[in-house]
Amino acid sequence: VQDEMRRQTVAMAKELGVWQISTTSLASDEYCGIAYGNGKFVVVSDTGTGDAYYSADGNTWNPCTGTSGILYSVAYGNGRFVAVGEDVAFYSTDGISWTAITTTGVFLGIAYGNGRFIAVGGSGKVSALADGSTTWTAITSTISGTDLYSVCYDTDRFIMVGQTAKSQYLLNSSTTCVAMTGNIGSDDLFSVAYNGTRFVAVGANGRSIRSTNGTSWQNMGNNGLSSQSYYSIIPYGTKFLCLGANGSLYELIQGSNVWGILTNSLSSTTGQGASLCYANGIIVASYGAESSTKVEYNSTDT
Repeated sequence: VQDEMRRQTVAMAKELGVWQISTTSLASDEYCGIAYGNGKFVVVSDTGTGDAYYSADGNTWNPCTGTSGILYSVAYGNGRFVAVGEDVAFYSTDGISWTAITTTGVFLGIAYGNGRFIAVGGSGKVSALADGSTTWTAITSTISGTDLYSVCYDTDRFIMVGQTAKSQYLLNSSTTCVAMTGNIGSDDLFSVAYNGTRFVAVGANGRSIRSTNGTSWQNMGNNGLSSQSYYSIIPYGTKFLCLGANGSLYELIQGSNVWGILTNSLSSTTGQGASLCYANGIIVASYGAESSTKVEYNSTDT
């Protein structure tokens, strides 16, 4: 995934309003991870410079301190942000100043739930970081040799998806993953989310799958997505939103298996869609641009 996320742009909209250019210019990096907590959005980059920024409103961004290296993902839980990447990880309580956590290996995704962060990554690697801890605990994975790209949490389990449609789940307090079932093809799955009633994952070639029980998947068939890659999906109330490689946004309403494209997609259609985050009435999105990074926003609810 990281090789396909070129020249990231960050954008913001409130309640799916019109995307507009922000007053802040971020460094010309690839921003592929976004999280919200403690009143702030945080974005991290994978260009190797450790660039990370924070913002209260998605419009005005300021640089974080203490981060370095290649960062792919960031999550927030129980008063702490954790960012992960290639042989690096960091934590922060305020989203501004960061402290290193000793880490080896590549982590591509991270989520928080039930008192611990779960990070997933290269060759099926899975590790846990408990509340207040700076020591990773290895989790037994059912996957090896293929990457895990994304992880999400519901009330009793983490769901993980990745390369060639590999997926597994991890129950609360468990240290052993269980393989998920379902005839869902072999397309890469880049992102997974939970909206309170079902899990939905999206990926390459317009692939979209769903699960209501967290143990098995079903294909969503003729799902309305165009044949491109989709790098991020988030819950949005009872709906889901997903971001396509050309900056297009799609919406999946409750109970439906067919995505609908939104007319108020991101204003740029170059490069790669990368990541979405929704919190406090604001949507923040990073996506690809061939030139310098910019920020887009909308300050009006619609």
